[in-house]
Amino acid sequence: MNIVADVIKKIKVLIFLILVIAFTTFFGAPKITAYYKKSESTTVSIETQSFSDLTFSLDKTTYASCNNTATVKLTVNNPNIYNVTYQLSFSNNDVTYTIDGSSPTTYTVNANSSKTNTIVMSGPTGSSITITILATTPYGATYTEVAYFDNGCPTGLITATSNVSSSQTATLTISDNIGAVAYYFGKTAHPAESAYTNIASTTSTTINTQVNSKGTYYLNIKDVAGNVGSTSSVFNNVNLNMVNGTVSPTSIIAKNGDSVILPTPTANTGYTNDGSWYSSNAYTTNIGTYGNNYVVSSDTTIYSRATDITPPECTWGSGPTIDIGSTGTVDLTCTDLGSGVATTSLAASNFTLGNSNISITNVMSSNVTNGKKFTLTLSATIKGSTTITLKSGAVKDNANNNSNTPAVTVYERQTYTMSFNANGGTGSTASVSCKVTTQSSCNVTLPSNGFSWSGWTFNGWGTSATSTSGDAANTSVSISGNVTRYATWMKAAKGPYTVSFSNAAATGATVTSSAVSCTIAAVYNGATQASTCNVALPTSGYSYSGWTFNGWGTSTSSTSGSTGTIAISSTHTRYATWMKAAKGPYTVSFSNAAATGATVTSSAVSCTIAAVYNGATQASTCNVALPTSGYSYSGWTFNGWGT
Repeated sequence: MNIVADVIKKIKVLIFLILVIAFTTFFGAPKITAYYKKSESTTVSIETQSFSDLTFSLDKTTYASCNNTATVKLTVNNPNIYNVTYQLSFSNNDVTYTIDGSSPTTYTVNANSSKTNTIVMSGPTGSSITITILATTPYGATYTEVAYFDNGCPTGLITATSNVSSSQTATLTISDNIGAVAYYFGKTAHPAESAYTNIASTTSTTINTQVNSKGTYYLNIKDVAGNVGSTSSVFNNVNLNMVNGTVSPTSIIAKNGDSVILPTPTANTGYTNDGSWYSSNAYTTNIGTYGNNYVVSSDTTIYSRATDITPPECTWGSGPTIDIGSTGTVDLTCTDLGSGVATTSLAASNFTLGNSNISITNVMSSNVTNGKKFTLTLSATIKGSTTITLKSGAVKDNANNNSNTPAVTVYERQTYTMSFNANGGTGSTASVSCKVTTQSSCNVTLPSNGFSWSGWTFNGWGTSATSTSGDAANTSVSISGNVTRYATWMKAAKGPYTVSFSNAAATGATVTSSAVSCTIAAVYNGATQASTCNVALPTSGYSYSGWTFNGWGTSTSSTSGSTGTIAISSTHTRYATWMKAAKGPYTVSFSNAAATGATVTSSAVSCTIAAVYNGATQASTCNVALPTSGYSYSGWTFNGWGT
């Protein structure tokens, strides 16, 4: 039993020595005084074994206590071949502590090993405590370690710029009574050791850094003793919502409680803005206008809006020209760069017509960029022009602004047609047409003739059936209504036919008469053309001594010819004819005067010396046949007719 008791004591001593060694290791190499129960020597023999001093180590010599707690790690090393039991005690009665999470008890450090005790202490700051390690088994020995407390926590201050910006420059002010050696700035309340940024030990410094997003930012500062001081600030995000305009930036990052200057919004084209900012999109609570300070107190959105002051702009497309009896369309396009065109449909009643030449039969609508297009269908009844005007208030935007009231002129067009009449011919010629609006007439181009008439030549487009000539094809003519043009036909004039005059019939005659001519007149549109034309034969310019002119003969052998006016159908020569007139008649009468008593009843006989022509020799006598009866004389024989 005594041996067992001694072994237990040795074990306790060994444990105590281990704790002392651990404490010594942690806090450095303090002077250790050993106390022994058996003897004053530092080594005792138990039977054949000796006791070697325990060694100690502390994890550090100065401990943070700015939060009135400090954690000390004491390691006891036992070099002996037996277990050592030890106890721990503290010299400062104001200190409360736990060892390994519980109240102090006896501890054992195994042979040839070590044991670490975690001691959490709290108490007044600015002090040091002595840790006493009492080895109780197998031998008694006492060791001490001293721990020092740094009671000054590092302090920090976060300030920031208050620019109208999506980021701010945060200024971190760091202070410590001994020296700050590291800091962390970010959104993690308890960052890992690796998150800290080391700095040269300092009692006071400032560091600038950027804050680009909202959240709670923590500034944790470590000093040389490991004290950690912490402070935090909230940075809020203020969204800037600008309706019908723009603002820059669109959000502001600012430190909670700081003031920022409200930015100036820019209204879109066609809008106006008074610079007011509101707490909601109900636009009822005004928080200030641009240039005012705004205190940031939370993540929020503030609102501003611009008011549409520009009315819709309506424009007509090109005014159409619509044929009478037909329909056409015209477009009215209305755009609004502000709140947008609110009007979705229009009717004929939304327009004013300048006259009754047209009517609006339908209005269709369609979407276009930034607005609406209204297409009017129009029906024309009377030629001319008509003004269509959009009525005031017919088109509005979503801000209830009325559009302008533009007008467009529409032309109603009448068609005039020229038809063509064959006027005795056969075949066809297509009609031509032109159109008029406000003018009274228009021009058409006459076509080529499509008719024919055997024996006749086309002579142009006449204005009536009796026209003998007309305008040629490709001629532009003006018409003021529906008209008919007539083909004109002709047989051309024949000739001229010339009659020349010659003396060839009689040698010695003289002819100086000039030639005469005539032409057979042209005829038109089926009339009968003459076969001859008349010339007046000359009545002078000829002579033949001793001869009488006897007309113009048709050949050199003619003995007589024409005088006065004659009809001719060709060109030819006429010859002067000459004559000596017949002589006589010469009459021979018969008488009985030669013998009384004779009876003569014979009729007289006559003869004429024939006329001669064109230089021929005329006879000097002519012959009669004496009667052979009609005479008697009784008893007598007729013996001829005496002279």
